[in-house]
Amino acid sequence: MPKDVPDWTTGTDIPWVPVGTHTTVGVGVESFTTTAVLPSTRYLAIDLESSAFGLTGVNIIGHQSGTGYVVAGSAATSQNHYVFRVNGALDSTFDIQWATSSGAGVVVAAFASSQQEGYPNLGGQPGASSLPVVIASDSPVALNLLPSAASTPWLVPNQGPKQVALVIAAGATSAAVIAGVVGQSIYLFGVSIAYDAIPAGGVASLDFETDLPFVLHSFDTNVNPPPPFEGFGVKLPGGAAVQFKNNAGAQIIVRGSIVFSQA
Repeated sequence: MPKDVPDWTTGTDIPWVPVGTHTTVGVGVESFTTTAVLPSTRYLAIDLESSAFGLTGVNIIGHQSGTGYVVAGSAATSQNHYVFRVNGALDSTFDIQWATSSGAGVVVAAFASSQQEGYPNLGGQPGASSLPVVIASDSPVALNLLPSAASTPWLVPNQGPKQVALVIAAGATSAAVIAGVVGQSIYLFGVSIAYDAIPAGGVASLDFETDLPFVLHSFDTNVNPPPPFEGFGVKLPGGAAVQFKNNAGAQIIVRGSIVFSQA
């Protein structure tokens, strides 16, 4: 058999295949036994072919060994199906039992597979239910699709949060909270602060700015805590530092944190 053709005769690549159905007659205890499965079977699935789904007290029992693969489980899922791990080498058929259903007329269909989990279509008809399998690969390749903090500093912070704890005199500017580095830029994601007390002196602001200076955001000193600044990874000029300027008429004590990258 060619390498790229699934081997469905021995069951090593068997996809989801039907192994029996049962239509409920009421809301009480009911059961049925599947048809025979191949020894390679690793998964048994129940598909509830009805919009009024839901089974409770589900038991999956190996008919030959008496092994309880699932005891008093629930098959009430938003996908209308439930997947169980079984051992086809130990049992060739399985007793599917439940304590209650959502009512008469629910078709409970059983499927067996030896493949890994994924989501192809069952039966090939449009709108059919889906059950877990994966497409086999001759040469698996590990892919890392997550963004790297080192390569994308505007997407992922590459520094730990910078703690802010400052006492700033009226009208004064703080020292650099994050120092500039020649050849690098600061990427800002967010700044959250609070005051030990709202300063006296009426309407005023606390400017968050670069040392150029250039105001990035003005925090209201009459609201505690003020709404945070969201930078979304904005890039500052190369070598620029960030600092705070107190525009209030009294000393202010500010605490908080800055989430950023620097690269």
